[in-house]
Amino acid sequence: MPLRGQTAPITCLAFHPHLPLIASGGQDRALRLWHVEEQAQKLMAPIEAVVLSADQSLLASGSVAGTLRLWHWQDQGQGLLSFARIPNQRLGEITSLAMPPRGRQIAAAYVSGLIQIWEPDPQVTEIGKN
Repeated sequence: MPLRGQTAPITCLAFHPHLPLIASGGQDRALRLWHVEEQAQKLMAPIEAVVLSADQSLLASGSVAGTLRLWHWQDQGQGLLSFARIPNQRLGEITSLAMPPRGRQIAAAYVSGLIQIWEPDPQVTEIGKN
């Protein structure tokens, strides 16, 4: 069963551990969320980098515009996921992301050579704001 819609070579994939969902990213710089059983694309967002947390409950994406989004997988049928956004701090393009084996920190590497460590709060929609 092919899932069609990616417009350039796919460079990363992640399966949800419990739901029939796949996240894909590619050279078209788009994050796509696919529902496998429905063979349908559920989401598209611009990205440059993507990382999945060790417990596979969070997916972080970074964009050319410097926006970092934290996607929370959900088991609810209507809203498959929600996200928190780190406001653009004028740090430049995000080139890479990493998350530790334990914890929720996100390391973002920027084209300027800066590495920023973020500590997201799952209770807010803008990371770093209460």
